[in-house]
Amino acid sequence: MNLRYYMNILHTNGYKKTEARVFILTCLIANEDRMIPVSAINRFVSRIKPSISVDTIYRTLTLFEQTGFIQTSTYKGKLHVFLKRASKKISPSFYAHPAERSHH
Repeated sequence: MNLRYYMNILHTNGYKKTEARVFILTCLIANEDRMIPVSAINRFVSRIKPSISVDTIYRTLTLFEQTGFIQTSTYKGKLHVFLKRASKKISPSFYAHPAERSHH
């Protein structure tokens, strides 16, 4: 899948395109066939845009988990992320009520 696919799903559900979302998705797409530690995502994003905080990365990953974009797992005490492919039932419309959404 490409970046546009994931961004379209976010847009359909009322979420804006942000630098953090684009950079994190870019990192996940580049590593789509394997689990990647959040620390590696943080290093990738920090090289491009150092002002994006670890908190923003975790909030963005939480959103991606709610959308069904990613699967998370803890390995050796560290959070790892795996980007799901479209065939793994990513819903173009997930069911969070707009009032329950934290960041748009």
